[in-house]
Amino acid sequence: MLGLEYATNGTMAINGEKIVVIKKDTQLKPEIGRAQLEEAYGDDDAHIAVGPVSSGVALAMLPVAEEYERLPIVETAVADSITEAN
Repeated sequence: MLGLEYATNGTMAINGEKIVVIKKDTQLKPEIGRAQLEEAYGDDDAHIAVGPVSSGVALAMLPVAEEYERLPIVETAVADSITEAN
């Protein structure tokens, strides 16, 4: 949030469009993370997804991001299956 506030000079808007931040808790469960990302991309029309902290959740979310042709930002998940060839 601080980064968004800083980047927008406190306006939380880009080109006059308000930035809406939606927070969801995956509870570190891959099936919940996958469902929440589908909801965010589909129902909420999210353009950027940031998270999760679990490699298992991140792996479950990758097919959803690919289906919607959007790039998720995965912060701390470090499984080889995420950081290497895939």
